[in-house]
Amino acid sequence: MSALDKYLNNLSSPVAPGTGCHSWMMSTANLGVFAGKQVSDIFSDIRRSIPSGKRRVSDKEIQEAVEKAARDHSGGRNVSYKPRPKVTPIIKPTITFESIAAQGKYSTERELVDASPIAIPEAPRDQQKFFFEKMFAEDDFIFTGDSLQPGTDRTILPACEWSMVGSSGSLVIVNPLSGCPAPKKSGVGMTYRGDGNVKHFRYCLVEFDNRTIEEQVKFWSAIKLLVKALVHSGSKSIHAWIDVETLNISTLEQWAKLVKIELYERRLKPWGVDMACSNPARMSRLPGVFRAEENQWQRLLWIAERGQNV
Repeated sequence: MSALDKYLNNLSSPVAPGTGCHSWMMSTANLGVFAGKQVSDIFSDIRRSIPSGKRRVSDKEIQEAVEKAARDHSGGRNVSYKPRPKVTPIIKPTITFESIAAQGKYSTERELVDASPIAIPEAPRDQQKFFFEKMFAEDDFIFTGDSLQPGTDRTILPACEWSMVGSSGSLVIVNPLSGCPAPKKSGVGMTYRGDGNVKHFRYCLVEFDNRTIEEQVKFWSAIKLLVKALVHSGSKSIHAWIDVETLNISTLEQWAKLVKIELYERRLKPWGVDMACSNPARMSRLPGVFRAEENQWQRLLWIAERGQNV
């Protein structure tokens, strides 16, 4: 694995302040220097990646870590950090969520269903079988269950089996899994349903937690993204399955660079999407399950043969 790959891998697995963040920060800074990254870029990447924790990591602390890594790599010569001028994001600040939603073709769920490129079964239970058949290959290993269930031979099955037996689990991991164990992100123990278990990087999940359903319908019917499916969560959000197959991602390092940084950080973040959804083993709501606490069905609203604009 190259220094750049190791650097991107570290960025994709940050440690929260108070749980070893400083060591992670030093390691990441050193890898960034070895990979030939500019100190200003390393600073920005680390600042952006650090999650919330018991305390806030100051810019000065990050700056000192980056400068130390640069000095060590340059044989002890003094290297000072010079802030890089702010770069205009890919999506200009004037292009807001509201301005996109204002251009939406649809405003109701019924309009989305009627406009779906593939006709959607009306019965929720029929939607689940249909969903497995349209979203996955027959031999794809798929996890369904709840957020606390481990990956087992009862929660990870080929898509063809799920389409026959159905699932009462309310959640589904958006990408096919290997069916083999992999180390947990924490480094302690093994898992069958984490990011390291993803076999095919086909979809990423995008959702909003602070917009009305009508606003979300308008947004998804206006934004230019390759949407494969839209699922009503049975609560306050629409889950968008974005087709990323054309990116030809085969490693977690590539995912971190192309999806987490390029798509989420630089394009989607200004619109207020849930940034916690940026990992490849993210769980979405599975159509055809009744969400008792909300007294609603999780429903499929729109689906296409391949990713396209809604």
